[in-house]
Order: sequence, then structure tokens, then C-alpha cells
Amino acid sequence: MRACDQHLLAFHPSKDQHDINTGPTDSNKEQYHEDSFFNRTRKRQKVSSFVTNNRASPPPPHNRHNKTKDIMADRQNRVGSKIGGAGVAGASESNVDRRERLRKLALETIDLAKDPYFMRNHLGSYECKLCLTLHTNEGSYLAHTQGKKHQTNLGRRAAKDAMEKPDPLAPLTAAQQQALKSTSTTQPTFKRNIIKIGLPGYKVTKIRDPTSRQVGLLFEIAYPEIGQGIEPRYRFMSAYEQQIQAPNKAHQYLVIAAEPYETISFKVQSRDIDRAEEKLWSHWDVDQKMYTMQFFFKNDQRLLSSSRMESAPGYSAPGTQMANPLNPFHAPMRTAA
Repeated sequence: MRACDQHLLAFHPSKDQHDINTGPTDSNKEQYHEDSFFNRTRKRQKVSSFVTNNRASPPPPHNRHNKTKDIMADRQNRVGSKIGGAGVAGASESNVDRRERLRKLALETIDLAKDPYFMRNHLGSYECKLCLTLHTNEGSYLAHTQGKKHQTNLGRRAAKDAMEKPDPLAPLTAAQQQALKSTSTTQPTFKRNIIKIGLPGYKVTKIRDPTSRQVGLLFEIAYPEIGQGIEPRYRFMSAYEQQIQAPNKAHQYLVIAAEPYETISFKVQSRDIDRAEEKLWSHWDVDQKMYTMQFFFKNDQRLLSSSRMESAPGYSAPGTQMANPLNPFHAPMRTAA
């Protein structure tokens, strides 16, 4: 063995005693692979720690005064849910879930058949008559009943009803006491079932006032078998009050009734009635069993103005040539004395 080799062996006493010119053994190879694995692990740890330390800071949390705060519902940890089945729900999903819970809660406490504010319109949707809101289905309406707007309007309606409803313990006023006495002394009225015997005979005559040029109608109706102590009555009815014919604003009805005859009505023009005493009157002849009724329409302003023009001096009808007194050919002929 050479001196240099002895020096190397002395310098590395832990290594195997072999010639340095020979190749490495199996134990050396395993030591080399183990060192390289730990080196690579340390490098990865250094890189990960460097990335972690230099990563951008997370965004600041939402301000507690911000009104548009996103309320997230955790759907992953619910009862009966699959772990890892879904992530955190957004604002829209949370709103849908909240409405569904409110609907189920309202179904347990509210009966729509007894709700006075629930109404279904002709379009198939639903309306809240208290809040004047429109809903597409019953669930939307039930969720609305649990909301702040509906509850506030219910409180207002209850307060209004409490103010309008009289206190039963409060003393009655003089007017209320008088009304109570009058109702207690009057006898109750009962509806009589009378068998109708048919239509009466009548005669209608068109009339005109010679002075005011008003047009009117004169009705003569015979009631030979009218009941004892009964007098016919009349009234004017709008076209929208009756349900026999289609309403027409151009007409009105004069209704005359007397038991036991059928009620009759006459369709007249929908014009203003002159209710002066000498224009509108009725008379019941007990001996002849004849009922007479007369009325006049008020004059139309256009017709009234045209009649005044016709009565004015020097007026000629349209289409006729007026005589010019300054024209000698149209001047009246003078006879010699």
C-alpha cells in the first residue's frame, strides 16, 4: 500500500478499507440516494415556504355597515345531506330556501279559504287585496303574508278598525238614544208573497209644450184590479241598474209598479228630465182606476239657440236669399197716392 493511500484511509476512518481506485459499493449507492431524497424534500419545503410568505394578503372582510351583505347558507352540513355534495350556496339559493321555509310555515298556520285578503283574478294569478300585490302562485302569496309589508298593513288595519269600532262601555249620545227608541217602537216589516196577475193596459202619447217647445211623454195606465189601498209608483232607472238588456248609455228606463200587477218599464232617451212641478207630475184616479204620469225633457241648448234665431226679426232660413233694402231692384214697390 502506498503512502498516499494510507493517508486517505487515515483521513476517512469510517469508510470501508478498500482501494480508492475501485468503484463504490452497494452501501455507498444507498447512502447517495437517501441524501438526494432529503435534499429534494428540503428544496420543496423552501419553495413552499417562500410562496406562502410572499402570497398576496386576503381581501378585507365585509364592512358590517354594508347593506348589500351576502348571506351564505351552508348546504353541506344539513341533516341528510351527502358530505361534500355541494358547496356554499349563493344569495339567490338562500333566498329560494328562505321562501320555501316561509311557505311551509304559512301552510301550517294559514287557511287560504278563510283568508279575506286572498283573491284569484281572471288571469289565473293571485292578489293580496290588503297590500295590492300580485303573485304567480299560492306559495308566493303565503311567503308574502309572512313578510314585513303584509304584517305592517295588518297592524294598520287592526288599529283603524279599533278606532272606528265604538266602545261598548262608552255612554250613548243623544242621537244614538233617539235612534234606538225609534227602532224599538217600529214594527218589523215582512216580505209579502203576492201572486202577479199580468201586465196592465197602457197608452203613451207624445206631447210638446207650446211655450217652451219642450217635448215630453204622457202615460195612461189602467189598473182595474189593483189592491185595496195601493197607489202606483214610478221612478227613473239608469240603463246600468237593470239586468234584462245590455246597458246603453243613450237610454234610460221609466219604471211603474202597482201590486198585484207586473212591473212595467218604458225605454226613453237618456236626457235630463225637467223636474218642475208643472212639467213632472202624476195622478191616480181612484174611481176609474187610471194612473196618469207626464214628464218633459229639458231643451237642448243647440235646439234652443236655433229656435231663438228663427224667432228673431230679419232671420231667414238657410238657403234663402235675404232681401237687401238698399238694393233698388229688391226694394218693395211703391204705389202712387
